[in-house]
Amino acid sequence: MRIDPGNWVGAQRAHEMVGKTVYGILRDTDARGLYWNKTAFKAAGLDPERAPQTWSALLSYAKKLTTVDTTGRVTRLGFDPISLQAYNPYIWMGLAGAAPNRQWFSYKNGLPTPHFSSPAGVRGLEYYRSLVDALGGIQKVSALANGVSASAPPTISNPLFSGRAAMVIDGSWEPATLKQYVPHLQYGIAPLPRPDQGGVLPNPPRWQNFSEAWNAAPFGLYLTNTMIIEVATLAGTLLSCSLAAYGFARLRFPGRDVLFVVLLTTLMLPPIVTTIPLYVEFNTLGWLNTFLPLTVPSFFGNAFYIFLLRQFLLTIPIELEDAARIDGCGWLRIWGRIIMPLAKPALAAIIIFQFLATWNDFFGPLIYLTDASKMTLAVGITTFVGDHTADWTHLMAMSALLMLPPTVLFFFTQRYFIQGIVTTGMGGR
Repeated sequence: MRIDPGNWVGAQRAHEMVGKTVYGILRDTDARGLYWNKTAFKAAGLDPERAPQTWSALLSYAKKLTTVDTTGRVTRLGFDPISLQAYNPYIWMGLAGAAPNRQWFSYKNGLPTPHFSSPAGVRGLEYYRSLVDALGGIQKVSALANGVSASAPPTISNPLFSGRAAMVIDGSWEPATLKQYVPHLQYGIAPLPRPDQGGVLPNPPRWQNFSEAWNAAPFGLYLTNTMIIEVATLAGTLLSCSLAAYGFARLRFPGRDVLFVVLLTTLMLPPIVTTIPLYVEFNTLGWLNTFLPLTVPSFFGNAFYIFLLRQFLLTIPIELEDAARIDGCGWLRIWGRIIMPLAKPALAAIIIFQFLATWNDFFGPLIYLTDASKMTLAVGITTFVGDHTADWTHLMAMSALLMLPPTVLFFFTQRYFIQGIVTTGMGGR
């Protein structure tokens, strides 16, 4: 099967394998291979019978095999990375490392865009760049690699067999055919080098992934949208849940305990069950593609938060309220002046829970918002995921950035949060 070099999906699926090990990429019916000049290997002190096994080793060999004359001009490339212009994307894929998901590169505006999603890829490109820089830059390397007349015999135009490179990647000719053109040359053929084994941490780290990920989409706008929803939901949740919890904990009215049991039973109702009815209702109200479906429901309370806060309020001595009532305070003033300051630990726990729920909410913004200008961070991060591929490098970088706000929030409120969780449920005596 002939693989179209412009069809990167097909190229991904056409792996050259030896056993179960992926070594390179098939461009067409001929297998790609690494060719090297044995004589040049001997002169450089390298084993002429042993090809480099990894991409980093290949480029290390290349530095030793490169020759320069007395004027500083490069006379032979250790490894020719330029002359086979059509194959460069496949070289990049090898440098980027054979990731399990096979996402080496994609085409954007007709040009191959590598996704360097592994420490091996970062190291490979650093070797590649240092090699080209050492040879005098990309223009000098290109001039040397392509400096052969178009009328030259096909194999002589190959930089290995013309003596302009000590190693090349090729596979267009049978060994018997090559011998006819270059009987004097001792050369070896081996599978393409395998990807380097990456460590746990990138070496070297590529910090620009964070700025590139942030600038890949209007994440500043997505952050603003997310914080608008956060502030509204936190305000609505704290107001509605604290009032309802105070009523269940302190006020005496007919049917209070029955209503509380009914409230608790709603916890057993899966949220997905109410998705369609709520969508129909919000559509009827004309709220779709606005922040209202994501914020207004928080002003009607949350059963779990009401239960959590009610249990905490039961631990507060009722004598404090009696004293305030004697001084003339009404129920709302007692709630605002006495109960809420004492309920800071439980409120901190609710703030963290609700902040995380809103921050990570993907399903709500996805179904209620349609304009890209109103998307939140949880939805915006899917910019890096396509139908057939994913930009894992920038996706992971953006995911790490999105972890920072919840982490910072918990760091500053952990004392109240732990106190609120530990003391909740100790009342009700």
